[in-house]
Amino acid sequence: MRILLVEDNDLNQQIAKELLQSVGITVTLADNGKTAVELLKSATDPLPYDLVLMDIQMPVMDGHQATRELRKYARFKDLPIIALTAHAMEEEKQLCFEEGMNGHISKPIEPQLLFRILSGWTKGHPKDTPKSDDKLDIKAGLRRVAGNRQLYASLLQKFCDGQAGAFDKIRQALANGDNSSAQRTVHTLKGLSGNIGALSLQSIAATIERSLKTGGTATDIESALIDCEKTFARTVTEITAFTSGAIRPEPKPEQKSDLKPAAEPVATRTDSSSSGRLLKHFHYLLAQSDGEAEDYLNANESVLKTLLGETAISRMRESLSRFDFDEALVHLLSSANEKRIKI
Repeated sequence: MRILLVEDNDLNQQIAKELLQSVGITVTLADNGKTAVELLKSATDPLPYDLVLMDIQMPVMDGHQATRELRKYARFKDLPIIALTAHAMEEEKQLCFEEGMNGHISKPIEPQLLFRILSGWTKGHPKDTPKSDDKLDIKAGLRRVAGNRQLYASLLQKFCDGQAGAFDKIRQALANGDNSSAQRTVHTLKGLSGNIGALSLQSIAATIERSLKTGGTATDIESALIDCEKTFARTVTEITAFTSGAIRPEPKPEQKSDLKPAAEPVATRTDSSSSGRLLKHFHYLLAQSDGEAEDYLNANESVLKTLLGETAISRMRESLSRFDFDEALVHLLSSANEKRIKI
């Protein structure tokens, strides 16, 4: 991946550059928005950058001005621009999106969150989506439910029933020009596929989601949808075999687990260790784009509110209502950082 990092502070430049280079990303630096705009305008096509990380507060030309200037040109229409800002206010984020930015990362940067967001913009195209090797990873799925085979089988059946109409919904949304609804449906399919261990299906859904975000052609998106449907059908076949007892993982020594179902409320009185487990599990659900995150938030609202504050809870709830798990995760980490809580 090739990133143009637009940041005026020397220390912030060094931190961000070394973080990015540590995972193999090629970084070009620009110390203000004007320099970044000039670099991009003078670049030949295809552009030498896959994404721009744009600081908001800068001298000469700030991130807002630079983004508005770039979006005037057709050649930069699909260039992903992610805002970097120390201000996590909803108004600030909304302004970034209105100006044409594609995402928002609060400073100080959380490395794993940065990498998660960037992974959604790595080079990928629906026509390059894998068409085989779609084995259901049963062991991974069972790990997510602490080895509860009956619960896992129930979740698999709910997945089959709930996602059977996903492809019709996506196509109908696209036919109606409702790209946002199509993205939400694909995002849900992606998250649920990962939760049950349908990793190839998750991968295909992720590439379709990226294509919808970056304006992929209708032909390529439809081709990927067809491939995704075929993979879904094969996954359903494997699920049917598992739930009927035909597929059985290797037996393991019986273990007791103190894990609770995702949406089960914890006691109102919690010690530091139970609070820590609660936050870790909520963090895990958000990081996995798990649809149960909202239920978990509702079930444990009083404890989470005590730990993180009412404002953070409201922001996370609003993000989850839009299926924006990444944004909700940003709010969780930001609030925990402010409260000096280690997750």
